Amino acid sequence: MKKMLMMMSALMLLMMPVTAHADDDDPLAELAELGDSLASDGPEAGGSIRARKDADNKDLNRRKDVKNIQAKVVMVNKSDFPRVALKVKIQKPACQPAKKGEKAPCAVAADQNFKANDEIVVIPVMDIKGGVPNMKDPTTMINAGAFYLRDGDKVVVRLKAKKGKVWYADYVERN
Repeated sequence: MKKMLMMMSALMLLMMPVTAHADDDDPLAELAELGDSLASDGPEAGGSIRARKDADNKDLNRRKDVKNIQAKVVMVNKSDFPRVALKVKIQKPACQPAKKGEKAPCAVAADQNFKANDEIVVIPVMDIKGGVPNMKDPTTMINAGAFYLRDGDKVVVRLKAKKGKVWYADYVERN
């Protein structure tokens, strides 16, 4: 008798979830309502009001410029912050905008006639006087970030001038 009661109790416990779900049309309706309340726009729904900063179009346009070289960092040689020299492998060479009458989508600059997989050494241009970087200078602010690059990082580079085997860059930014 005792065994029979225990088996009946166990059987009823196993059957309860099945009968509970059989009565409901959608067993996940309560969870869906909870998700809907979290997704509502009002801050009273559990969210918070956060400050929002619009995208910097100047920054975005600079990174997408066709005059940039897209490259992968192969080696980083650091000195005192923020001085750094980078060896990069070119993934996509820079292009100049097509001139009137040209059919090509872009023309590669004569002194930057690179191919994919060429490796060059790049030093970002910075305003450094007396060993102290001028962090109020916008170019220095952008290029100081190159100090933190690592091997394998993808970057965009705007080359400025070449001295010997080294290129100086107007900017080097993580892509």
